[in-house]
Order: sequence, then structure tokens, then C-alpha cells
Amino acid sequence: MDMFQRGKPIDPASLIDSEHDYLPLHLRENIYKMFYSGFRNLFLVVAQIIKEGIPTVQNLQLNVWTPNEYVDFRSVRFYIDKGGRIEYVLDCVTSLAREQSADTGDGTFDEMMAEDLGQGPGGDELPWRGLPRCTNDVEFDLVRGMLGLDQTSVWGPYYTAAERFGFGDEPEDDGMYDSGSDI
Repeated sequence: MDMFQRGKPIDPASLIDSEHDYLPLHLRENIYKMFYSGFRNLFLVVAQIIKEGIPTVQNLQLNVWTPNEYVDFRSVRFYIDKGGRIEYVLDCVTSLAREQSADTGDGTFDEMMAEDLGQGPGGDELPWRGLPRCTNDVEFDLVRGMLGLDQTSVWGPYYTAAERFGFGDEPEDDGMYDSGSDI
């Protein structure tokens, strides 16, 4: 939050978190501190609802305005009033879950949680590792539909041509980050 200046949008290039890739380009071009705060606060609301149930678009619309000590509702209202959607947050959460899953992605979620819980790099003692397997464990498209994401819509991540294809004023890829593209 320190990178924001009062009344000025932030330079989109300074947003390095992958969550911002799930905001359409026209929204990323004018991110003010209040908008950014609202977007981030919706992730807190999703986390709270996950503890109690399923964070569908409808549940979030009902619960996003429930007063609590963690969420700044003025910023959430600002985010929504300026074109932000709850769906962008759910799209981000489910997409990153797929990308970071040990079953369908690179396994970074388990690695990060093992480190947070003080386990070794294998994370063999993670609580969910002992749960029975379910045929729907990796059915992310089914989950996305159940959460209320329209399966006929194209969702993020949203990229500029330079970001997607690696040309223009974008910094050169030094091989540290995988763009996810085979191009």
C-alpha cells in the first residue's frame, strides 16, 4: 500500500502480484489505492466464507457487506462501483489453485504450506494429504461452475500483447519466471 500516492493511479508495471493479472486490462490501467484495497479485501471475504462454506458469487454478494473487523467495506464498494467484479477474485483463486496444485500444476501451494507449517520440503505431513481421494479433486472447471463463474465467458489472466508474446517495452525474460506459454 506504500507505493500508492493519494489521488493518483499506480503504474500497472509496479503491480507484481499475479492476482492483478485477473483484472481486465482496462481496470489495471487506473488502479487507485481504494480500488486496490477493495480487490484485496474481497480475497479476505473469500477466505472467511471458505471457513464456513462455499464462496459462490451469490454468497459473496450477500456476505461482502456483513460488518466485521477484517474488511474495509468502503474499499470493496469503491472496487465494485469502478467496475471490479467478485468473479475476478473467484477466477483468480480457482486459476491459481489449479496452477499451484500438486495434482494439476507445479505443487507450489504444498511447498509453501509445508514451509509455513515448519515441515520439510516434501510436506508429507500436510493435513490434506491423508484425506481420501475423490474423483472430483481436480475438476476445477466443475468447481468454477459451482462457484458461479460463467463457463461460456473467457476469464483471466488478461495480458497485453507485450506481456503475452514478450515484445514491446516489457523487460526481457531472464528465465526466472515461466510465462506459461509455449510460444
